[in-house]
Amino acid sequence: MSFLPVSTSALLSSTQLGFTDVFAFFIVKQKLSASSINVVVLLTFGTVVLGVHASGDRPNGESKAKYNIGFPMTLGATVVYALVLQLVELMYKYAKEDAIGREAKHYRLGQAEYYLVDFFSTIIAHFFFLGLVGTIKYSSALLSGVIVAICIPVTEVHAVFFFH
Repeated sequence: MSFLPVSTSALLSSTQLGFTDVFAFFIVKQKLSASSINVVVLLTFGTVVLGVHASGDRPNGESKAKYNIGFPMTLGATVVYALVLQLVELMYKYAKEDAIGREAKHYRLGQAEYYLVDFFSTIIAHFFFLGLVGTIKYSSALLSGVIVAICIPVTEVHAVFFFH
């Protein structure tokens, strides 16, 4: 995505709705309505029209090879994101809906504390994964893997101190 101008990247990313619709149909067996298909067709058509008229938008100093590789990379990221959204929905579809409430009732420290732990664990996990993505962008996936490997024993040591 960094090889393309923001406008082109945004246009390509807008195709995510179409991929989401297709994956919703095949993965979670969602029925496609006429309005849903209409929205996808109109947005895709609009993206194509804007894309056809975008000539000479390659960023200064960007090689033609990198610029051309930006298109499949951005579309690939869009497809993966649309797939992840549907897999998350599928996971929730088959998960027991009352499991969190039942688990919270039986939490040793109390129900309110359960939701606090759950909330802050989610926030910390988001920062962790954001940091991993940043590490991959500015360094390498290998370093990101090393960081994850280092975090495993650190987590175990913290568990000993906090959970006795």
